Amino acid sequence: MREIFKGIKGVLIEENFPLSKISSIGIGGKIRYLIKIKNKNSLPFVKEIVEKEKMKYVFIGKLTNMLFPEGLLEGMAIQYQEAYFEQLEKDPPIIKVGAGISLTNLILKLQNLSIYGLEPLIGIPGSLGGAIKMNAGAFGVSISDFLSEIEVFSFKEGFKILKKEEVNFGYRYSSFKDEELIVGAILIVKKENQKYLIEEYLKKRNEKFPKGKSLGCVFKNPNNLSAGKLIEKAGLKNFNVGDAVISDKHANFIINRKKARFLDVYELIQIVKERVYKKFGVLLEEEIKIVDI
Repeated sequence: MREIFKGIKGVLIEENFPLSKISSIGIGGKIRYLIKIKNKNSLPFVKEIVEKEKMKYVFIGKLTNMLFPEGLLEGMAIQYQEAYFEQLEKDPPIIKVGAGISLTNLILKLQNLSIYGLEPLIGIPGSLGGAIKMNAGAFGVSISDFLSEIEVFSFKEGFKILKKEEVNFGYRYSSFKDEELIVGAILIVKKENQKYLIEEYLKKRNEKFPKGKSLGCVFKNPNNLSAGKLIEKAGLKNFNVGDAVISDKHANFIINRKKARFLDVYELIQIVKERVYKKFGVLLEEEIKIVDI
């Protein structure tokens, strides 16, 4: 397989790659092939090979909200890494960005140009592409607030550019499908003198959210309710299955204390959903994605 991809510029391949090495929760089996895409122009060539070989595939970002099972996982994980950054206009600032850039690096690059607005999202792990796909947000701000256009690639339709209005964005939701890879976006931001906002929001995150290996918030907040508060009131803080434990700082986080396994986390998620529903009649919905490949 490595030989097949050898002639494609901007593609790196690793075989039998342990996803636990790059997962933010430290869980995941060995994927048969990890395909790293450095340049979007290589995607059509990758498409041809995947279709010819009839391989299962999944698009991944930095694995900060995806939970993979263990064992040997057949197929391939395709990780898009292109992180170009270009300022198209100055007033208002319009930025063209590759979806492989991390959200934090994007915000720091904007700060260097005295461009602000995305600071509430500082510290959210993962890539811009992943953030757009789940409409990541914090402190009342979502990434979709700044989007103008999104460039997408799929094996079925190839490349296409969508206006923000053509996509359905909601709370921790977008209408992009699993088989659609976000490769870039155009953002419209603002230019203000707010250089200390990054420090303020990082402090808020550190005060609110726990440290340790996790996938961030496991569940979406139901209508006008806090998932973390519901889990806490259900008496589940510090509840554990194996080395997977509900954080005592924020109950919507599951922490891998040392050697938690996929089934530990999965069982803990089911227990939380069952207990919260039994006590409050609220069925929690996962914010993270549990991958079946």
